Amino acid sequence: MKYLTCLIFYTFLTTSICSIAYAKCSQNDQQQTYRCMEQQLKTDQAEMNKIYQRVYQQYDAQNKVLLEKSQKAWLNYRNTQCTELTGNLYYGAMGLASGFAHLDCEINATLYRLKELTSLLEDQ
Repeated sequence: MKYLTCLIFYTFLTTSICSIAYAKCSQNDQQQTYRCMEQQLKTDQAEMNKIYQRVYQQYDAQNKVLLEKSQKAWLNYRNTQCTELTGNLYYGAMGLASGFAHLDCEINATLYRLKELTSLLEDQ
């Protein structure tokens, strides 16, 4: 019973979480959708890296160190959340769809971090 309750909860959670990136890339073919999501993640990561470099350039040495620590901590959080936690929670309940959940998690986390970094730009 406890397993069934967890399964239902995680299925509901997945349905509500896996929406933004999946909806953007939704195609009739799952492989095309997956490739679209992979490309979206690469595009978002490249944009985040550009914004990070702009923020980094405007800081003094002390704040550059803090920004580096912050980015490393964020990457660690994202990787733990999306790869380890999400993967372990969703894999049993979703099978192959866990790959979509993982990508969606990374895309959404990256978009959120992109907004955070953009807010740090002095010349927005």
